[in-house]
Amino acid sequence: MKVIEVKVYKFNELNEYAKQHAIEECRNGNVEDFWQSERINSFDKAKDIYNRIYKQDELTGVRLYKWIINNLSSEWINVNYIAKHEDGTFSNSEYKHKYNCVKKRLSILFVTNNLDNCPLTGVCYDYDFLKPIIDFLKYPTNISASALANYMPTYESIAERDFDYYNSEEAIIETIESNGYDFTEYGNIY
Repeated sequence: MKVIEVKVYKFNELNEYAKQHAIEECRNGNVEDFWQSERINSFDKAKDIYNRIYKQDELTGVRLYKWIINNLSSEWINVNYIAKHEDGTFSNSEYKHKYNCVKKRLSILFVTNNLDNCPLTGVCYDYDFLKPIIDFLKYPTNISASALANYMPTYESIAERDFDYYNSEEAIIETIESNGYDFTEYGNIY
C-alpha cells in the first residue's frame, strides 16, 4: 500500500496565478445549461401571452392597457376570497372548500399582483420575457398591440445573457466559494 499526501487549498488561499488557473479549469468544465428546460417553459408561456396580445392589433394605448388588464391579468394576479363561517370566524380562500360558509366575498385586501414575481412558471425568466408588458402597464404609451408583441425578447438573447454570466469570473468565483471546492497548490480542482 502507498500513501500519498496532498496539500489542498481553498480558493482564497491560492496565489493569483493559481486562482486564474482554477477559474479557467472551472470555466472549461461548465458546459451544461442547467436552466434550459425552465427557460424554454417560461418562453413558451410568455409566447402564448404575446400571441394573444398580437391578435388584438386594432387596440392601442389605453384601450390596449385595459384589454390586457381585463383579459390577461388572471395570469399574474392571485385573488383570494374571504369567507364567514357559521361560528362567526373568517378564513381565506385556502379553506373555502373545507368548511360550509355562510357568506363568501372577494376581498381587495387579499388581491396580490405577482407580475414582478415570476408569475408564469415561478422562475426568474418569466420577468425577463414579460418585461415589455410590465413596462407598458407601468407607463402606458400609444403603442399598438402588434408593436408591443414584437418587443418580446428572443429566447436566444436570454440564453446568451445567461451563458455569458455563467462563464464570467464573478459567477465562477461565486460557484467555487459556495460549493467549497478544494484545489492543489497550482489551481487544479482536487
